[in-house]
Amino acid sequence: MAQVAANMLVSVILAIFAENALFSRSLGVERTLLLVDDMGAMVTFGCLTTLSVTLTSLLTYLVSFPLRQDVNAYIYKPLLFILCMVAVYFALSGIARRIRFPRFVKWQAKVRPHYHLATFNSAVLGTLMLCSGQVFSLPQTVGFCLGSGAGYTLATLIVAEGQRKLKNRSVPASFQGLPVTLLYIGILSLCIYGFTGYQLSF
Repeated sequence: MAQVAANMLVSVILAIFAENALFSRSLGVERTLLLVDDMGAMVTFGCLTTLSVTLTSLLTYLVSFPLRQDVNAYIYKPLLFILCMVAVYFALSGIARRIRFPRFVKWQAKVRPHYHLATFNSAVLGTLMLCSGQVFSLPQTVGFCLGSGAGYTLATLIVAEGQRKLKNRSVPASFQGLPVTLLYIGILSLCIYGFTGYQLSF
């Protein structure tokens, strides 16, 4: 049991830092750039994404485990994973509608616009595809997806903070806004890439 917990913790830490979904693979960057001005929306979206990818990982593991010996599985795995994402979306929506606590109903009204965006985005599908390409156990799969969601949320907050710092007169007019934000993300991505231990080829 201790070994299982240790493997899961290592997967979480790896996904948050060394294999950060946004910085190492640019997963979900399009949504991040739309949310950088709203801190509350970023945290809500990140938490929903973490919940969605973690729950979906349970389904996709059950689906992909029998297909590991099939050499043609890569053809239809994305479709199966999307169907799993649809199932989790409807399950979460159905459960949320049945909860009638006044505070939850008020909170749900705020997060409802994020439900489908947090379930159907490249950060979720990309993380699931990465897990299916590795020989992960179920705890490692859940840990990696949990860490990917948490790492994505952390990366979004870092990008937002960086963009606030970059709103100053020292940035040339032609680089202000999206160009300097993309440069900032690129530099951070190189830093994260260095943590993985890769060496330059020259």
